[in-house]
Amino acid sequence: MVERTQFYFRRSTVPAENIAVETFLAENVPAKTCIFYLWQNRKTVVIGRNQNAWKECDVEGIEADGGFLVRRPSGGGAVFHDLGNLNFTFALNTEDYDLDRQLSVILNAIRTLGIPAEKSGRNDILAGEKKFCGNAFYHRAGKSVHHGTLMVNVKIDELSRYLNVPADKLRAKGVESVRSRVANLAEFLPTLSVEKLAAALLASFEKIYASKPEILSDADVSSSRVFELTEKFSSREWRLGRKIPFSFHAERRFAWGSAEIRICANAGRIVEVEVFSDALDADFAGTISRALQGLPFSRAEMSSAVCACGNTEIFRDIAALLAE
Repeated sequence: MVERTQFYFRRSTVPAENIAVETFLAENVPAKTCIFYLWQNRKTVVIGRNQNAWKECDVEGIEADGGFLVRRPSGGGAVFHDLGNLNFTFALNTEDYDLDRQLSVILNAIRTLGIPAEKSGRNDILAGEKKFCGNAFYHRAGKSVHHGTLMVNVKIDELSRYLNVPADKLRAKGVESVRSRVANLAEFLPTLSVEKLAAALLASFEKIYASKPEILSDADVSSSRVFELTEKFSSREWRLGRKIPFSFHAERRFAWGSAEIRICANAGRIVEVEVFSDALDADFAGTISRALQGLPFSRAEMSSAVCACGNTEIFRDIAALLAE
């Protein structure tokens, strides 16, 4: 039974650091304690533990725009974070984990703001039949984490842009997200800010757990373990190196003939390339296949490798096709 509570609102918006702190808090939560952690990520796509990044989002697009792609330790679908989003985490010992009680903190806070909120299914919280909050969970080594997103004033156009990949470009064996209709809480309460929501959540946490929480500071989560975890969650191996096979297909007709390129990748690295063409040049296909073999699956790297094959119209056109 929870007898003690702690609260931490982190101001850093670096996603790998925030996930590292969450993991650190869960690993070190004291007995009979519930930690309530609020945090924000700047422009970020967050994918679930078992998802294929390329299936779920525009990996290179968000990074080219100065954003981030991170993978969280829990399951579930892909979500978009920006500074119009407030994220929450409950970290507890598994014996104290109580999903209904934890969700009550969120529901009570939203309702006290005058917004009708209701739980829907296993993961979501709705207002006016639109989703504004998704939840995910994991349990490991006697510790449990329940975390989720609260959409206050998220840029919906960016959410749609980064989470959608054209269906004819990529076919994958990863887990597909189920995308529901979403809404910002500001649609129901235009004066709502992240700060006001955070205050309502803290008051609700205190009420539901009948405990005045100890306020944690940045110093309380400053440790070499957080640095170590940040390195892990920032790494390409963690973010993109899951052993999930997928295929990429690009096809176009040029002035010199048609080209069709099929690429099989696994763990984010190209393992097989096939190039089909009716061009009179019979040798370029093998040159491109050899150039791409073993590369990380990256449009920029594929395009650069093909450009390096030679300064001819064929190589320039195919490099441009791969860069799209």
